[in-house]
Amino acid sequence: MDCKGSLEINLGAAQNLTDVDWSKVNPQDINNNNFQFGKPFYLVCPGEHCQDNVNFTPQAHRLCQCTDINGKPVPGCSPHDYLYPFAAQVCFNTSNPSDMSHATLGNRGCMTLGDTWNVVTCYCCCSCFAHGTQIGTPYGHRAIEKFSVGDKVITASMQQSEQGFQLTWKKAKLNFSNGTGPHSHQPTMIYIRFGGHGSIIVTPDHLFLMPSGKLKRADRLVPAKDLLISYNGTQVVIDEISIGEYKGGVHHIATDVSFDGSLDGHLLLSEGLVSGDFNLQIHQNELKTSGMMENDGNDPKVGTQEYEALNSHLVAGNYMSFSAPHVGESNAALVAASPEAAAQLSKFYVLGSNVAFVPDNAATFLSPLQAIDVNDKAERWGFTEVSIGNAMVKYLVNLFQGFYPDITFYHDIGRLEPNAYAFTQYGKQYVVLSGGLTRIKGLGMEGLAFILANMVSRLQKSAPLNADGYTSVGMSDYYTPVILQNMFFGTLYAPLMTSALHQIQLVIFNNINISLHDAFETDPYAPTTGTRMDAVEAGNGMNFPPNGIGGPEANGLKVTGAKVTGPTVSASSLVTADITADIAATAFKLLQENNIVDASGLIAADFAVSTDLSFLFADLTGENKTLFTEEVRYALLHAGSTVELHFNTSVKALSTADEDDFSFEPSAVIRDVTPGSSRSSVLLKVSLERGVAYTVSVSRALTSDIGSTLDPNSSTAEVTLN
Repeated sequence: MDCKGSLEINLGAAQNLTDVDWSKVNPQDINNNNFQFGKPFYLVCPGEHCQDNVNFTPQAHRLCQCTDINGKPVPGCSPHDYLYPFAAQVCFNTSNPSDMSHATLGNRGCMTLGDTWNVVTCYCCCSCFAHGTQIGTPYGHRAIEKFSVGDKVITASMQQSEQGFQLTWKKAKLNFSNGTGPHSHQPTMIYIRFGGHGSIIVTPDHLFLMPSGKLKRADRLVPAKDLLISYNGTQVVIDEISIGEYKGGVHHIATDVSFDGSLDGHLLLSEGLVSGDFNLQIHQNELKTSGMMENDGNDPKVGTQEYEALNSHLVAGNYMSFSAPHVGESNAALVAASPEAAAQLSKFYVLGSNVAFVPDNAATFLSPLQAIDVNDKAERWGFTEVSIGNAMVKYLVNLFQGFYPDITFYHDIGRLEPNAYAFTQYGKQYVVLSGGLTRIKGLGMEGLAFILANMVSRLQKSAPLNADGYTSVGMSDYYTPVILQNMFFGTLYAPLMTSALHQIQLVIFNNINISLHDAFETDPYAPTTGTRMDAVEAGNGMNFPPNGIGGPEANGLKVTGAKVTGPTVSASSLVTADITADIAATAFKLLQENNIVDASGLIAADFAVSTDLSFLFADLTGENKTLFTEEVRYALLHAGSTVELHFNTSVKALSTADEDDFSFEPSAVIRDVTPGSSRSSVLLKVSLERGVAYTVSVSRALTSDIGSTLDPNSSTAEVTLN
């Protein structure tokens, strides 16, 4: 199956853009880009556009590979299957659809080319796959749902000593492997974040090995107090424990070692932590009786009042507060004096007086001054009119929570200012929608979905970042479409995106005082509302982001010049099978004394095949002297020159294979490629003839350090070795 076949199965009838007889297509379908809705059919982008343009863009990296342009994993992203179709845009000529010379232009640029040039939606396809939770095996790690009965895992045995216990690992076979389907729903699961960067999701009764050599249930663990055990017995700090629903499969495995009261043979390696197999889980009562459970298994469960009372050092959040515990201390006296009054007070909130805590440095959808404008001008529903709207917002919040379980989404109805916020606090990520925003008339589900996705993009922290470490505004706008494409598959995406942009422009951006507050004043690139819409369009069309927002630029890398340094040698260059290092060092010194090379090893410009080298190897005679002398002459004649190629900006890190990214005309052999004197230059070690004018060319595979592609019109430089 090819991309066209995948598109037809997933969406509907499709044709390759270059195979269409455009003279027979209704001009209105072209002008209105009805192809995004599959009318009269979906379009497959030309392979040239997908490979040379779309696949180079930051959007394609995120959608297909779940990495940013520098290979950094994108949080909360799941790679797609082979031949997954995704929407892009192309500027093409209906009179010559194979002409891809202006393929990356947006609507405004494409329209200037003439009546036969149009921007339409077409599809490319990508190939990636997702991975599951990792269990240790003798051959590495494997996703837990991939195990079958008879497969091998590694299991630990414990040997007690005065220093505690030591772990010994060996192979064991599985005699049990079963679980729920991948799309099942688990009402209660435990999320554990440990060691600063690791995490695991388990059932509440999952057992973990403790430093005492005993076991403890997942739903009894205490952050900053309990310690877990790694593969080599190292103690691992627990950073966070969360309890919640889980949408996904749960799988259990057990070894073929019979349970006899010992933990040996039942301890597995799960995401780098030592934990029990299913056999231990079903024998917890016996383990408790035999004293193998930490504190006899009587610790309070996570989330209970007893748990919070016993572990007062923990920071707990709730719907109406993401702040530190001291925020609620003002009501302490009232609670002590009159529990009944406190209970009554807890049922009543003055609108705007009891809102979620949002830090001052939170990322926002609108700048502070823009939010004031919208607050003053936008028409909004009253608090008694928003019951249907609140239900819609709740649906969206739950939808986003399902796709991004590591982010807490919250609708802060009592917050009056119109804005959305994204921030990290106590190691947890939050997105808050204010009631002042959700009550704006004309802002529907589509527009709010766009804003939520935009806030997710801010939290993904893809370069460039603002001063507080969040993705900058313009690049978040650029990345937002791919988040929505992941959530709204196929035909759901295009109409949602169209409506979302219409709503954002009509009821939000149009209510900003453009003459005063068009630019987002707190962002390092201060994009205007127009630039932000251009960024969204570029991201939606799988094109490069617009200039000026800090992202990669199409044709943004340019060759600015080159400088050639004559051929050089060193003493080591003269070493051969006949000439030892000591003899080479002596010969090199003589070459310097006779002005054949200078102190740096630069060979004299007038050196030629006829240059007299009789001063070398005076202690030799006959054939040996001639042989040694000609070996030195050969090394001098074939020494490489150095060409330093300069660019307008920093280039990506070089590898040993990068010599294929450069070529010379007339042809010259490139021996080595290394970083230059600055991050914006490259050194080419190459054999050049004197007096010959060379053109050095750079291939499109070379990009800047932020992913900007090479400008084909600024990809060469001229050099001549005098």
